[in-house]
Amino acid sequence: MNIDPTKLDPNIINQILNSIPYPIGKSHVIQFARDRGASEQIMALLDKLPDVTFNSADEVKSKMAIFGNLGDHASKLGENISNNIGNIFNKG
Repeated sequence: MNIDPTKLDPNIINQILNSIPYPIGKSHVIQFARDRGASEQIMALLDKLPDVTFNSADEVKSKMAIFGNLGDHASKLGENISNNIGNIFNKG
C-alpha cells in the first residue's frame, strides 16, 4: 500500500504514540495502534518501521520521518511525507 500523507491524521498518530507504554517493540506498536483503531494509512506507515525496541514516542516519530522514499512516486510522495511527518510531529 502506498501511503497518502494527506490521510495521516496528526492528532490520531500523536494520541496513539503518546499513549504507548515504552519501551516497546515494533510488533507491539503495531498491535497497540490496531487495537486503538488506527487507519490503514497509519498502519501501513507503522509497518515500515524497523524491527527494533523503541524507548519513546519521539524515537518512533524520528524513525517514521525517514520514510521519504515510498512507492512508485518516490520524489513527490517522499517530499510530501517528509513535510507532513514534520508537521505532524512538530505540533507539540
